[in-house]
Amino acid sequence: MGLTYLTHFLYLEYNRKKVENQDRSYPHLLTQSKNMQLKWTERISLTQSGVNRIKAVAGVYRLINYSRADDKYYVYYVGQADDLNNRLSQHLSGNETNECCQKYLDNYTCYFRVAAISGQADRDGAEVALYNKFEPSCVERIPDIKPIEINFD
Repeated sequence: MGLTYLTHFLYLEYNRKKVENQDRSYPHLLTQSKNMQLKWTERISLTQSGVNRIKAVAGVYRLINYSRADDKYYVYYVGQADDLNNRLSQHLSGNETNECCQKYLDNYTCYFRVAAISGQADRDGAEVALYNKFEPSCVERIPDIKPIEINFD
């Protein structure tokens, strides 16, 4: 019995060091916060040839416009998809159903960046993190969950 208790104690101490957010009232309910390192593409032109560079994989993305007025890039839309190639094709001029996004396509040079994420829960959390970081002007829906920590570059 003493050895089992010691093993359990050492296991908890080992995991406690890996945990960032823990509930001190319930040390047996230790949870580790998620920090996901994404591999983002470079900024790619939002054109058919640009979209063709992206495989039919699940992930998150952001649509970006370039403003000549102040020589800066701005994120105007963020999203996620089971098939990034198909979803980005829907954002091309002529296919776009979001009026806000179409205005950007009509008035600016637009780009996108994507990162592959296979799991739905991770995509939801990453999408919320993107909304929080970039505060895009064209919003359709924001998943009702907590964001996960991700890198943006």
